[in-house]
Parts: sequence; structure tokens; C-alpha cells
Amino acid sequence: LATLRDLSLALDHVGIVKRDLGDFRGALDSFRESLELRRQLLPRLGETPDALRNVSVSLDNVGHAQQALGDFAASRATIQE
Repeated sequence: LATLRDLSLALDHVGIVKRDLGDFRGALDSFRESLELRRQLLPRLGETPDALRNVSVSLDNVGHAQQALGDFAASRATIQE
């Protein structure tokens, strides 16, 4: 489990770098991959505050990347999730 958590965190960092470099599509891909890992971890870890926060942060990252790409409907749906 720790390896998956570390990988999801690393993917978030990659997404942030890509976003800062203006590669919003690449950032979105990294953020989505991180979100998928965090969703996989949630049932294993339980709905602890930390696990729920991690999913929330990933959803926020995905939503903002979608917004940067001009996909406002997807961004809104993701952030509202």
C-alpha cells in the first residue's frame, strides 16, 4: 500500500511540473493516474480523513487541469464530485 501511495504522490508532483511548464494535457494525464491509484487505495485504507483528503486533492488537480484545457463542463463535474 505504501508503494501505491508513494506512486500517487510522485504522479501528483509530475503533474504539477507539467502544469507549471504549460503542458496541461500531460498534467491531466498524470493527475488522472494519481486519482485512479488513490481511488484503488480508498477501500483498502478505509475512508479515513487522510485517504479522503488525498482523493479530494486529486479531484481538485484533475478539475483544474480540465479547466486549463477549456473543458469547463468536465471540470465542474470533477470538482463537484
